[in-house]
Amino acid sequence: MCSRHSAALRRLHFAQQQEFNLLRDRFREDPESFWRFGCKSRMPWQREQFLKALEDCDLVPVSDPNNPTSLHRSAKAIVIQQAAIESQGR
Repeated sequence: MCSRHSAALRRLHFAQQQEFNLLRDRFREDPESFWRFGCKSRMPWQREQFLKALEDCDLVPVSDPNNPTSLHRSAKAIVIQQAAIESQGR
């Protein structure tokens, strides 16, 4: 993949992280908006509990901007798995 595409993916990743931060800031201002409109949750949220969760956790994209396609991710996983198997055999 060319460097232009990689740079674009990194910028998109960074922009998504900024969006997550904006959402976190909005939820801090009005925590009830998270569950007000029918959020399906395993447990009911309490305001203080939700605010603590927002403080304790970083909302970041789970994608890796350095792996632009599923083929790259699969190849990387195979190499890591092979290295782990080889290190156990020693």
